[in-house]
Amino acid sequence: MKKFNSVLLLTTYYLLLTAFVGCGKNEKKTALLTGTSADSYESSPMASAVVALFKSSGYGAGAGTTPTYGAPAKVGSKMQELGEADAEGKYTITDPMGMTVTIQFKKGSEVVYFNLEGPFGTSWENLYLYASQSLLETDKILTSSIGLTTTFPRYIPSMVCKLSGNTPIAWHEITSLPELQTDLQGFALFIITNFPDSMTNTVTGNIPGGTINLTLNSAMAQKATDAKPAHMTGSGTVTLHMGQTLNVTVDMYVGEKGPVSGTQTFTSSTGETGTMTFKSDGSVSGVVKSADGTTVATIEISADGTGTYTDIATGKTYIITGAA
Repeated sequence: MKKFNSVLLLTTYYLLLTAFVGCGKNEKKTALLTGTSADSYESSPMASAVVALFKSSGYGAGAGTTPTYGAPAKVGSKMQELGEADAEGKYTITDPMGMTVTIQFKKGSEVVYFNLEGPFGTSWENLYLYASQSLLETDKILTSSIGLTTTFPRYIPSMVCKLSGNTPIAWHEITSLPELQTDLQGFALFIITNFPDSMTNTVTGNIPGGTINLTLNSAMAQKATDAKPAHMTGSGTVTLHMGQTLNVTVDMYVGEKGPVSGTQTFTSSTGETGTMTFKSDGSVSGVVKSADGTTVATIEISADGTGTYTDIATGKTYIITGAA
């Protein structure tokens, strides 16, 4: 039997996949938060809240893309770095700071998850063609085994499945062997148009000096770039152990490696307000003001996660490290 070499097709698939993949500052999930013992941000609840908000922005890095976590075979299966998707299609990671981040994807109003076993089986070297539009189809063959006796049409499932019913959101039809060998443009369009179109990150848990509960939403498209960033909005609260509650609003634009513009603002239950403004280099500057508008603290954090929180009233500067 004449065999079909699928290397070109698979290479194209990888290139298209990586065009959607990349979370830039998502390496934050492995950063350890430390500081000098006397003046670490951890010794100031408000400085800790600021660091938590800065870190949470990094979980939106690459918004508009699929995070670089690998992809699950099916709901409940192992997902590289993220662990397992739960019954709601959510993937969970835990930040060393104590925060828990869940990520859920949607296509329209439909919750979806990634399923690479459909098109690839258990190996990236495979690409399956199905005789019908069903993952239960037993008559499926690898592209590497395609021969002149193979019947068409054949179908390739989307690597994105609906949570309801666990079925691919779409199938790509291959009508002939020549089409399989040459129709890379059509296959590329299939991948692009059958990706999740929104992502929700929920950040909860303990932080030094308090707790956080924040939800961030972003639209998804091809990989966000600094020139064409994705828009991310959200809101939530940070509750400090001293009794303050910060009501947080997020409105920022996320580029290739993280936020490139926009703000995180908060209003405290005790009257203080804060604004953190992102710059194009990934750094952030901010101020905290008292109820009468007087600046009581300043914030400076570089893209590498180092910086300072300065309490003007006491003249004390708290050192921020490991926030990236």
